[in-house]
Amino acid sequence: MSAITTKFVTDRELTNEMSLEELSQYAPEILELLPGDREKRRQARDRLQKGYKFSKEQAYALIPHERIGRSKSQVPPKKKGMGQRLEK
Repeated sequence: MSAITTKFVTDRELTNEMSLEELSQYAPEILELLPGDREKRRQARDRLQKGYKFSKEQAYALIPHERIGRSKSQVPPKKKGMGQRLEK
């Protein structure tokens, strides 16, 4: 994971002086490159902090704890629309 992280950071010229907002814009892109398990994302965040001196907050802005998107349990149930009639 450190090779993917290293290449990503150097190719995009990311630095530890960038704001959280700037770094978070790259989150979807780097998450596409990283495998889906939490351990790999943790290793990538460690690389950012130890190798590039990113703060913990910066590392999490770039590589969130959870994958982007909502799981089924987070999607609110559908509401009945105004145009739907109730059956008697």
